Amino acid sequence: MRIQEAIQAARIQHLHNMCKKYHTAAPNPIEVAKSTKDILVNEKHKIAMCITAKIAGKSWKRVLNVLAGLSNSTLEDASWKAVIKARKIKRVRQVEPEELTRMLQEYTFVMFTRHPLSRTLSAFNNKMSPNATDYRNRKSFWRLGYEIIKEYRPWVSSLKNPDPKTYDLTIHDFVRFLIDQNHNRSRTDNHWIENYKFCHPCDFPYTVIGKYETLLEDAKYILKLTKVDDIVNFPESEGFAGNSTQSSELRKLMSFYHQIPIDDLQKLIKRYKLDYILFNYTLPTETGLQQWLGI
Repeated sequence: MRIQEAIQAARIQHLHNMCKKYHTAAPNPIEVAKSTKDILVNEKHKIAMCITAKIAGKSWKRVLNVLAGLSNSTLEDASWKAVIKARKIKRVRQVEPEELTRMLQEYTFVMFTRHPLSRTLSAFNNKMSPNATDYRNRKSFWRLGYEIIKEYRPWVSSLKNPDPKTYDLTIHDFVRFLIDQNHNRSRTDNHWIENYKFCHPCDFPYTVIGKYETLLEDAKYILKLTKVDDIVNFPESEGFAGNSTQSSELRKLMSFYHQIPIDDLQKLIKRYKLDYILFNYTLPTETGLQQWLGI
């Protein structure tokens, strides 16, 4: 626990320093709470957790379902059923102002981060890719994918309906969509919205900043810190991230991004710049990107 406490102290201090430097507005947390989507509240154990898509969100919803008495085990339901059950859990936006004021002082606020390029790739592979792993929802995301294809590859504009035989969205198509500010859904969808916009780390008193890259260690720490480790276990079979260093992980990521022009990749990194800065991920330089891309 002492090692984890030191790690968390360093992460929180870095976040506070960067918030002072880059976060100019200082709205009332009560006002911010009204616009939050997925900060889930467990009143019994005084936990408030921001669940960001593509950062082990389903695994954490399984945990919170058990703590809320909605499930008996984190392995009880299929992932989609766990998500549906979690809709019954209270959100911060539903809390009355007086109660929220008390929560801000007494609750353990938790959020998780992930390297922006890793999260982007995960969103593509799970939702948008021709081999998307989210079988239940991929058709609706493929409809968006077809719009992206027609936008950036006008020579295939005659395509009308999603067809697995012809759908061939690439990671480059997806990146072009993400860096295009004219597309509203590219700015707002939960699966690729900037993490700082989703969890508001400069506005809420987060006690723990977990990282996907150290998911299991952070999860065990959180369960012990909130005194629920004898009630629920984190489902290690889902969302395992390993413990690669930032540099080695980035080299692996670049093997997936090698087809993207460096200018577009720089624009993608610029979009997520505050996620890099606030959560202490190294911003790659142009020279560094060229080296990783083999240019």
